[in-house]
Amino acid sequence: MSTSEIRIKQIIQSLPDAIVVGDIDGRVKYLNPAAVTLLNYTQQTALDLPLSDIVTLVDETTDEVIACIGLKAMISGQEENAGSNALLIGKDGLSELPVEVTATPLINDDKVNGVLLTIHDVRLARFSRKQLSWNASHDTLTGLYNRFEFERQCNALLLTAKRDQQEHALLLIDIDHFRQLNELAGNHYGDELLVHIAQLLKGLLRATDHLSRNASDQFLVLLAHCKVDTAQKIAENIRQQIENTVLDIGSGQWPVTASIGIVVISAQSPSNVIQLLHEAESACFAAKQAGRNSVSCFNAEQIRQYNSELIAIQSAINNSDFALYYQVIEPTKSQSPICEILLRRVDTDGNIYEPASFLPLCERSGLIMQLDLWVIRNTLEHLTSHAEMLSHFERIHINLSAYSFTSHQFLEEVEALIANFMLPHGLLCFEISESSLMHNLAHTEQVMRVLSALGCRFAVDDVNADLNNIKQLMKLPIDMVKIDGALVQEAETPFGATIIQAIQQIAHSTNMLTVAQQVESFTIYEWLQQQQVDFVQGFILNEPKPLTELALAT
Repeated sequence: MSTSEIRIKQIIQSLPDAIVVGDIDGRVKYLNPAAVTLLNYTQQTALDLPLSDIVTLVDETTDEVIACIGLKAMISGQEENAGSNALLIGKDGLSELPVEVTATPLINDDKVNGVLLTIHDVRLARFSRKQLSWNASHDTLTGLYNRFEFERQCNALLLTAKRDQQEHALLLIDIDHFRQLNELAGNHYGDELLVHIAQLLKGLLRATDHLSRNASDQFLVLLAHCKVDTAQKIAENIRQQIENTVLDIGSGQWPVTASIGIVVISAQSPSNVIQLLHEAESACFAAKQAGRNSVSCFNAEQIRQYNSELIAIQSAINNSDFALYYQVIEPTKSQSPICEILLRRVDTDGNIYEPASFLPLCERSGLIMQLDLWVIRNTLEHLTSHAEMLSHFERIHINLSAYSFTSHQFLEEVEALIANFMLPHGLLCFEISESSLMHNLAHTEQVMRVLSALGCRFAVDDVNADLNNIKQLMKLPIDMVKIDGALVQEAETPFGATIIQAIQQIAHSTNMLTVAQQVESFTIYEWLQQQQVDFVQGFILNEPKPLTELALAT
């Protein structure tokens, strides 16, 4: 054996991939150490066995046996491979290993006299590929299909409905008061509820049904080959089972209900998923209008009502059919008060509507960002025309929605407004709910740093008993925490008093001011003063009033 041949053999011996050499008849002549380990054959037991006996391959997607690629390579005289879905069947005939197998013909004097098989273990790569594929079509929290996969399945049902005159149904399940749960009890309880409902729905649906998660508080169900009356029965059963759900949030049990919209998928349905979802949203909106915890089927009148609501809100934004109100937040020490800006909608008859009547629709439709910008712009304009307010208040608070706060476009608009109006440094303070901040801490911190550089301050709204969240918030440029009103109203109980004291101590230890919200008792007010809470807010002290009246008072 020549020096070069010895060197080649040494290299093959040390390769991490399994190497199997076969002769012209397709029988094993050599295994390197990696092949001995992988195939569980010794050199002696493998010698002269057919290659296909010790390298048995199947396609993992079809379960079909892959023909011996060693023989194929010798016949073609070219390199062959087993494809990207090959599984190596173990010696026991049961175990399977994802592999990539390449067969290279051995040629001497222009004649094929054997073959070399290279077997590469791709367990990790195959797993990663499957994981990426799974992640692309599934929601990571619940394990359900995501919106992308829903649209694919829905398009397939739309096609069969129109082509074969079949009828299916779509359910949109919206968890009632989910945002309030996150804000009052903490995101982890919201996540716990979503996971529970996902498992509940899996057990209630048929094997042919398709379940996916839509928005943070919504699930979508495609009921294949399902008449509307059957869909109504399924939806009603789902509603009842969700209503029977018990969610313990530590301080009590949270009432769990859902509003469900039903849309029939038929030959007369819209041809695109977006329009179909719009109909489902309108049906769900009707269920909420009926008092929540109910089921509603889509009809044309609902979509007209839903669209008219959207048009009315958009028109109100365009025409400034809103009014700014304010509420004074009183200091407990020798400090200047705080002014919180509040929003009301005013219709053509002069009727005034609270935010609860229009904000949910704005959030679901995406109009909330326009509305938040309207509030900021009009507040800044008012401040510049009433300079006396700048010295009267410690700061001016404006509430921001979670949707707006995560938008890069919104950040750019706010930067431009602040730069244009040039308010005193530290006067403007944005209030963001605790749940909004915890949704994406990295992005939240980035936005806060940008606005802080422009002189803005930040207050976190509705801080509750989840002290772990407060630890996370300490990493952000926040200088004020507002203690949740529901917790303040429990101040006379041992639980409420203890949590308020803990929040107060944590806040002051990190140089953050504190505000107690919804103070409706002078007894609680005096107790809060004793606990050195910095500010108090409530109707017992100051009711919300039109901002124009404040300009006259100052």
